[in-house]
Amino acid sequence: MDTLLKKAREGDAGAFTALMQAQEQNLWRAARAILKNDADAADALQDTALRAWQRMGEVREDTSFKAWITRILVNRCCDILRGKKRLVSLEALPEQGQEEDRDLSLDVRSVLAALAENDRLILTLFYLDDLSVRQIAFVLDLKESAVRTRLTRARERFRRQYASCKEVPV
Repeated sequence: MDTLLKKAREGDAGAFTALMQAQEQNLWRAARAILKNDADAADALQDTALRAWQRMGEVREDTSFKAWITRILVNRCCDILRGKKRLVSLEALPEQGQEEDRDLSLDVRSVLAALAENDRLILTLFYLDDLSVRQIAFVLDLKESAVRTRLTRARERFRRQYASCKEVPV
């Protein structure tokens, strides 16, 4: 990976493409965890790739490409969410008399999707994208101790949410 990173920093488009392809699944999972929407996640990935290519010369050799690119993605996802908060979708408004249909066979992904954005993001980065606490601290611009605390709290909220879904009467 180091030789690919060096070549990409020197402007080799093929090396950059290889680096991006190696991280594509991790980036997709993180974008979906934050945005909950395939179209927005695809936009975030495309914008991330463009910004990363434009800033490849800024990557330090001692920096993990995975953490660096994930940080760009998280920032782009936050930009998209800020833009969406200004818009009110008619689909977001509940119809009169419509009850939420609750699926009794909730799996881990649906419980994860029900968590708050911060919990969903930190759990996704740690468990699904295999980022270390140090890398997550870099991505989210936090201290490592804050990441460990957030992970602990997010795990507990996940456990409670999962347990409450299991207790739903049939």
